Amino acid sequence: MKAGRVPVILSDNWVAPEGPRWQAFSLRVPERDVRLLPQILEQHETRAAAMGMLAREEFERWFSETVCFHRIVEWCLDIRRSRRLPERLMQRVVLWQLLLPFNFRRKLVPAVRRAWRDG
Repeated sequence: MKAGRVPVILSDNWVAPEGPRWQAFSLRVPERDVRLLPQILEQHETRAAAMGMLAREEFERWFSETVCFHRIVEWCLDIRRSRRLPERLMQRVVLWQLLLPFNFRRKLVPAVRRAWRDG
């Protein structure tokens, strides 16, 4: 995007970040069609320059150095506003998850052993 080129997203599971108009300037190709990529790119060759310019514009609008900090803060505030449970409760949920047998053995026991050994 920064280089003014058309992003080609070769993935079935990629989730686009909110904001930019991804459909207008990028190509999304399913993984099963990877063999057809040269033909797909040729089909869009006439639109490549315009799509590249739009990609650069969207980069400047959403990800450039001048707006990056603001965007990240806005996204964090959006996450905070959309929370269904308060922060204090979520912290307790995370701690509770660590005490489950699987996590306890996998995460806490090795940490305790390292602390004991390095002690």
